[in-house]
Amino acid sequence: MRIGRTDLLISDDASILALELVLRTDDVTVWFGNRTLAVMARDAFASWLRSGGDLVVDDLSWTTDGRFARLTIDGHRTYVVDNEALAQLARHM
Repeated sequence: MRIGRTDLLISDDASILALELVLRTDDVTVWFGNRTLAVMARDAFASWLRSGGDLVVDDLSWTTDGRFARLTIDGHRTYVVDNEALAQLARHM
């Protein structure tokens, strides 16, 4: 499996955030600035990218509802995740 990093843009009505995803052999670490939001099992995240549904890890909650993927941080703010960005990320997995 590849090891690398990629950025993922998420947005809500007021802002756009860039998250950094560090891809390692067994896990994916999600960073926002100098804060680690989650360390996810790479296989579980890859499965979520393929199938959707709900995935809750550390401070992140990934979900799909019909046409959109959403990401909630700290249980408070929910952002839309661009489908094209997710498709590109899935290619790295």
